[in-house]
Amino acid sequence: MKSNSLNIGQTRIVTVEHGFSWLEKYALKGSHPRALFLDALGIVWFFYFFWLQSWQMALASIITARLLASSAVMQVSPQKMSETILGKIALLHLQPANFIIQFLGFIGLSYGVWLHSIEYILLGVSAILIGHLYGWEKVSSSLENK
Repeated sequence: MKSNSLNIGQTRIVTVEHGFSWLEKYALKGSHPRALFLDALGIVWFFYFFWLQSWQMALASIITARLLASSAVMQVSPQKMSETILGKIALLHLQPANFIIQFLGFIGLSYGVWLHSIEYILLGVSAILIGHLYGWEKVSSSLENK
């Protein structure tokens, strides 16, 4: 069985002939600029409706945007996306620490928006940004601490 490998810094992700796992394919396709744009649009509308405390519309807007984004990148090759900087960043976001910190930040941000609490909003955004800082040196050797 032939295998390919993708190196992100010192982390080595090995894939077999059939390609990436479902989660890796999902993340790689989601890192395409079309998907990023549609997801960002969905998040903006999600928070607008969440601010108005209309969770049904918030949920509908983010699900609709995600479905549109998925259909817009259906034919995108995960292998080709994995070779881009956005693809490498997407794979980096699958690291457990990165994912957990950002997910908790999103929960805090959503809670703050629902309560109209600037403190919770700031804490949530801060956690999301801290999650983004984790592991940048794995994306490109030029970002390593020296």
